[in-house]
Amino acid sequence: VKVVSGEIFGNQISGALLEVKSVSGDVNLRNITSKRVRISSMSGEVDLQGAFPRDGSIAINLQSGDVSLRLGSTPDCDVSIGTFSGSIHSAFAVTRLGGSGPSRLSGRIGKGGTDIAINSFSGDVRLQK
Repeated sequence: VKVVSGEIFGNQISGALLEVKSVSGDVNLRNITSKRVRISSMSGEVDLQGAFPRDGSIAINLQSGDVSLRLGSTPDCDVSIGTFSGSIHSAFAVTRLGGSGPSRLSGRIGKGGTDIAINSFSGDVRLQK
């Protein structure tokens, strides 16, 4: 999905790859079960919720905007999160693996598995249940 300006809504999307590219506008995706998820945007909020396979991956890259990633109650994933001007919040216990600080988080949630990489130049990142 490629959009220049406007909101993107999706529900119950599955498959090998879900790729969303937006210049400006919010991205709201619910009940996603795709193995690989790629989201990039210059400006806008990202709200992603789903059940992601342990051998899957999620990559979110934003210039400006907050990210809310809803992972369910007991996720197993490896996270690498960075924000230049924003904060990082996790509802889960994270076993930190080097490179962590107020604007950077690298670690494991649960048993590890799904690779999650989130970068936002200006915006908060939230890992939620």
